[in-house]
Amino acid sequence: MHVQLPFLRAWVILFLLSPCISFAFFRLHQLLIHEPQAKIKQSQPEIEFSQIRPLPSSTLVDQSASHKTDHALVNGNYDTSLSYQRIPAYYDSEPSRLGGQFSGESQVEDWGRDVGGREAFYGKDGDTASRPYAGEQAN
Repeated sequence: MHVQLPFLRAWVILFLLSPCISFAFFRLHQLLIHEPQAKIKQSQPEIEFSQIRPLPSSTLVDQSASHKTDHALVNGNYDTSLSYQRIPAYYDSEPSRLGGQFSGESQVEDWGRDVGGREAFYGKDGDTASRPYAGEQAN
């Protein structure tokens, strides 16, 4: 049996284009369905972040907010001359004032070096917030 060349060529082209077509449909679904939901979800963390009172004697260095289709991120970087021991005493009360709970703390390293960094985690309604501290010996 002899297969017609144009028929075979159409199947080869379809086979080669199918990953591109699949990705296009996936991306279209992400943009039309998940992206609007993610924008709505981002507003709540931004509101809650704005309700956290900054540590007295700290300076806001920068602030940003972003989102992906399944999560949102709100970030604020502060500079302070206070030691780490004074920071948790203040910030551990802020999440509880807003309905969050302390859920743990871990050590943060800088390229495998211990520079005194710590990161505390707080939870509320299935969401997680963290309070990273770079460390007194960090650059």
